[in-house]
Amino acid sequence: MQEVLKPADGYADRTAMRARFVLLALVGCTAVAACGSGSSSAGGSSPSTAATASITKASYIEQANAICADMNAQAKASSSKSSDPIVQAASVDRIIDITRTAVQKLRDLPTPPGDAETLSAIYADVDRGLVDSSQLAAALHARNIDEARSISQTLATDARTANDAANAYGLTVCGAT
Repeated sequence: MQEVLKPADGYADRTAMRARFVLLALVGCTAVAACGSGSSSAGGSSPSTAATASITKASYIEQANAICADMNAQAKASSSKSSDPIVQAASVDRIIDITRTAVQKLRDLPTPPGDAETLSAIYADVDRGLVDSSQLAAALHARNIDEARSISQTLATDARTANDAANAYGLTVCGAT
């Protein structure tokens, strides 16, 4: 018989809700950071640096936020309200895939002149969040609820840091939680 997170004291439901919220927050912050320059530790490619692909910050923000709006909608639709850790893990895995696809689209955008360092710093925060998300999915697949709770707290912190930086840059759709 499969063990399911029990809402006896409400803690399991709060943990599941926090995991879903954190994943949606990560989706927003991940998209933002992908627009930075340099390679990622998550195996991503560098953004476009072609001389003919110059872009203003305003245009960049508009294009990035459009990509993020689509990504956020897909991630929200993929989020699970189930308390079953296996169902939650599958949801986390789908959201990670959605995020990585959007991140690649954002990497393909040219970086506004002078903004590579700022976007690269946001990207470093997002890399941590993607690692956290993968660890969260693994813990849920293993039904290690205590570990999942711990990872979700770390993920929440990393997502908040990246979202705050994204919002400060002007990427309000990407940095939305």
